[in-house]
Order: sequence, then C-alpha cells, then structure tokens
Amino acid sequence: MKVRKVGAMVLSLIWGGLGLQAQTDGTLLWSYTTLSSAAGGAILSAPAVDGEGTVYFGLEIGSSSALVTGGRVLALRPDGSVKWQTNLPDWVDASPLVGRDGETLYVGCWDGEFYALDRATGAVKWSYDTEAFIGATAAQGPDGTLYVPGGDGLLHAISETGAVQWVFPATDWIQAAPTVAADGVVYFGSWDDSFYAVNPDGSLLWQAVTGGDVVGAAAVAADGTVIFGSRDRYVYALNLDGSAKWSLETGDSVEASPVIGADGTIFIGSSDGVMRAIRPDGSVKWTRDVGAEIYATAAVRADGSVVVGASDYQVHAWSADGTPLWTVEAGDWLDSSPVVTADGRIYVGSYDKKLYAIHGTVGPALSGDWPQFQRTAQRGGWQPRGSTTEATGRLQNLSVRTNAGSGAQTLVAGFVVAGEGQRSILLRGVGPTLAQSYGLTTALSDTQLKVYDPSGAQVAVNDDWDTESANETAVADTAAELGAFPLVAGAGDAAVVASFGAGSNSVHVTGVDGETGLALVEAYDAGGDADTRLVNVSARSQVGMGADVLIAGFVIDETMTLLVRGVGPALTGFQVAGAITDPLVEIHGAAGVVAQVDDWAVASDAALIAAEAATVGAFALPANGRDAAMIITLPAGVYSAVVKGANGETGVGLVEVYVLAP
Repeated sequence: MKVRKVGAMVLSLIWGGLGLQAQTDGTLLWSYTTLSSAAGGAILSAPAVDGEGTVYFGLEIGSSSALVTGGRVLALRPDGSVKWQTNLPDWVDASPLVGRDGETLYVGCWDGEFYALDRATGAVKWSYDTEAFIGATAAQGPDGTLYVPGGDGLLHAISETGAVQWVFPATDWIQAAPTVAADGVVYFGSWDDSFYAVNPDGSLLWQAVTGGDVVGAAAVAADGTVIFGSRDRYVYALNLDGSAKWSLETGDSVEASPVIGADGTIFIGSSDGVMRAIRPDGSVKWTRDVGAEIYATAAVRADGSVVVGASDYQVHAWSADGTPLWTVEAGDWLDSSPVVTADGRIYVGSYDKKLYAIHGTVGPALSGDWPQFQRTAQRGGWQPRGSTTEATGRLQNLSVRTNAGSGAQTLVAGFVVAGEGQRSILLRGVGPTLAQSYGLTTALSDTQLKVYDPSGAQVAVNDDWDTESANETAVADTAAELGAFPLVAGAGDAAVVASFGAGSNSVHVTGVDGETGLALVEAYDAGGDADTRLVNVSARSQVGMGADVLIAGFVIDETMTLLVRGVGPALTGFQVAGAITDPLVEIHGAAGVVAQVDDWAVASDAALIAAEAATVGAFALPANGRDAAMIITLPAGVYSAVVKGANGETGVGLVEVYVLAP
C-alpha cells in the first residue's frame, strides 16, 4: 500500500441513463486528467454517480512529502466535461455521498471538516468540524442521519443540517466507511483491531476483536450477515449478535471491502493479489491471481461478472465463473473502487490523477445484497433489506398505474383490512383525468369501478363519480382532506367512499364498453376505528415495457417493514393465462432505486421470506420459481414498487405489499 497522509414521485418515474452504446464491453470511452503530469496528486476516492449520470469524486493535490497540499471535489458530466469543481484545504480521499434529499453531496476532507455541498453547483452549504482528519467515506442511515468516521477514533452521528446527535469512541483511527443495516445498527471497523456494532442511539451493541486493523467497510447481507476483512489476513462473516458465522484466511492483509452478487456470491480482493469469489457458507468458489496488490473494492454486475482495479495499473473484469473478460490499462495504481451505473458505464480513478470512463454492456447487480462499494452508485452505505422491531408505521395509500384490459388483463387491486371495527377507504379508478390534466393520451376515456368483499360479493360499483350528489360530496371532500389530486368534473372517472371490516377486498377497474388503455386505481386510508388498519395492498395487471410496467405506489407514515413481491410464474397455479415468466421488482424512493430483487429463492434471506409470507397468509411461491420477493424496512415516505420483465418480456403480473408485524 502506498504511503498515505496521516496529519492534520409515485406516478411519474424518471427512467434516466444514457442508454447502452453499440460498443464492446470493456472499451475505454474517455479519461479526464485532473492535474498536469508535473503536479503531485492522486485519485483514491471512489466515484459516486447520481440519478442524472453526473459523476463525483475527490482528489489529492500534492504528494505526501509536500509542505502544502490541497484537495478538490469534481463533478463531471457523462461526456467527461466539467460541471463544477470545488477546492478544499486538504486531500479528499473519501468518496462523495449523494444525499437522499436529491440536493446535497456530502464528503469528508483531511482538514477534519465534513462538507455538505450543493449538488448542482458545488457550493458549500455547511461544514462540520470533527477536530481530527477524515480519510474515509461517510454513510447515511434511513432517517437521514450521517455517520462520519474520524481520524481520532470517533464516529460522529450528525443530522442533515450538520447538528451533532452523538459521538461514539473507538480507540484508534476509523479508516473504514461505516455501513447501516435495516434496523439502523451502524457497523464499522477501526485501527484498534476491532469491529463495532453501534445502536441508532449511539450505544454499543457489541464489539468483535480481530488480529489486525480493520480498514475496509463491511457489507451487510439481506439476512443480516455482516462481512468484512482485516489486516490479519482474514475475511470474517458475523451473525446479527456478533457471533462468528465463518472466517476465511487469505495470503495477506485484506483492506478492500466485500461485495455481494444476486446469487449470494461474495467477492473480495486482498494485498496478496488474489480476487476471491466466496460462497455464502464461506467456502471458496474460485480465485484469480493478478500478481499485484488489490486494495480497491470490486463491483459486481447484473450478469454476475466482477470488476476491480489493482496495483498493476489494470482494471480487471471476470465472468461469474471467474473467466477473464477484459482489462483496461491506466497510468498508475488503482486504489479507487469502481462504480457501475445503470447504463453499464464504469468509472474509476487512479494514482495517475485521471478518472477513467469504461463502456459496459451490463448494469450493476441491483438484485445483489451489496453489489458495490457502499452498496449503491450514490455510496450511501445503507442496507434497507431486512427487518426491525421498531417498524410501527401504517400504510396510508396505494396507487397503481398500468394498462387496464379485460379478462386476465383486467386491472385488479386488492386491499386487506385487519383489526376490530371499520376502516373508511376512498377508492378511485382514474382514466379521463389522466388524459385531461396530465396529458396521458393513452388513458381510458371512461372508467368503471367495481368492489368485491371477501366472499366475492359485489359491494359497490361506480361509473361516473360525480353523477350522484352524496357520492360526489364524499369523494371530493375525502380527496381534498387526504391530499389526492382533484378529478375533473364530468370527465368519466369512477370513485366511491365506503367502510370495510376485517378481510380481503378487491377493486376491478375496466374501460366502459370494453375499451382498454392506461388507468390508475387508488385506495386511500380515510380513517376509522383505532384498532383497524390496512395491512396488505396488491394489484394484478398486464406488465409491459417502458412506461407500461406495473407500478404500485404506496405511502407510509413511519418506519415499516414490508414484504414486497412481484409474482408471475406462480400465477399459473391459479389458471391465470399469459403470466410473465421472470419478473423483477424494484423499490423506488425520492432519490431513485432503493432496492431490487429478481429470483427470490436465491436471496440470502429466502427462508425468512417464505416464513413471513406464511405468517401473513400470502400464497406460497414455488421454491425453484422465478418470482421476485424481498423483505425491506423503509422510513416514512412515498415509494413505488415497480414490476417488470427481467429480460424485457411482458405478461400478466402481480405486485403485493404486506405489512409485517414488529
């Protein structure tokens, strides 16, 4: 390792990206030179990329022996041109973190300050002084809290406005980026040979001692397994309580962080020059020796291939089975961890002061538990997959937008009420207003809504919501109270307000006179008895491509643990014709994709998914099927569950959102 300085949204999803180009995988697109060849400096920072494709990274200016050094944060457009650059007083080795507010970029500096920058301009919004130095990347928890590692061994928890919440002391430099699990527990290692689990309130949960410094960030699997490396030459996997699950000896120190692919394979390099693919049980799947130190964290792609840079000046790519795919040559060491973007592009920095853009034909393994450094291209370090006993929120709203057909392709939304008493629900089948107010020209021109109770009996029907004065008043007043967008009077949308007791109900939305087209079905919780609540919402319809994917939006008021499923193959057991054969499901939040899963049976928490499905009364998914499912914990907010074909196929699909009991 080279010497380093140790001094001083629900209804409109944006499908971004540049699009895959007709080029060979592993082709160098461009390189951006940050400093002249005569100037000292390097890029150790792992690039981060936002939803618009802008790439952010930090820069060292000056060598370790220079009397005066500086740093810089740069923002480059996808074509390599500079969007902005911000000079800072000292080196920036940490990766920038794209905040979930969509407006802020966070990054630490060797001057000891943690900076909040305006993402659009690079201007400093505020800074927080750790009174030490910062060489590691921060993490952001589900509630927005930022966890900042300090060179004096302190982990600082600060708010999105820079206010300190608590400080936890290790006993030496924290070079490892912290990571945050679904239950809010913060994991990090230190130069004091220890690995820490800290509760969200800053108290110690447990501490594990290794035989060397822990300088790489941990990866958190969906089943809660925590994996990290140490300079004692071992890779460790620990259980939720800190007990050992397994350990694997390597040939030299392990400073890189592990990444986890969609099938649970763990990839990690070490300074012995070997990239290892490790099975979830800790056994070695394959190894590849590059003959040079590997300090960078790899990135695993959607096809299981893995990309990493090394001290041999090369970016290496191997297939899922370890077959070499390609190399791209840089001008010096590559300690910077590569980022893989949604369109397949790879960005990586080097000691030669250049940022390299490499064309890729495969995107990141979003279905993996932890596919790249700090899990996502935004480098947030938060694992939302998993559960917590602190999940006490409620589902407030379901919105499903898709094509409404007939027969098996009828738009069907379901909702389940639990508890004693009654719950008032506003149900809407919207088509004409989508066209007249939002310009969706393929929307239905006249919708009809039918509601069925648990016995299958029809309990409500509506064609035009405003033709009956009592219904018009109830629908308009309830919509206004809940913040729903207004329906155009006389347009032909359908809506009712009704009360429901415990049980499963369904809403069918069709076009009048057999018309097909885009429609929106909504279910709003309008209040009721305190002991009742919505515990499940679902929708079945045709899953298309592009704008015609199945989108289920939902709103939650506090932290919730949910079981989300995208079902296709299992529908054939219910005699549903034309079911999609390989669905995947994505959870979108305000800042983009939060999580994605493809085949549920290969997930690290597959056993828990099956058990929780049985607990909430969901039908069982075939163990060898290709349906998608995940357990995920989300803070209050507005989200979308998107179901689409894994390979662009179409067919009938079902999206389900179940509330899991704390």
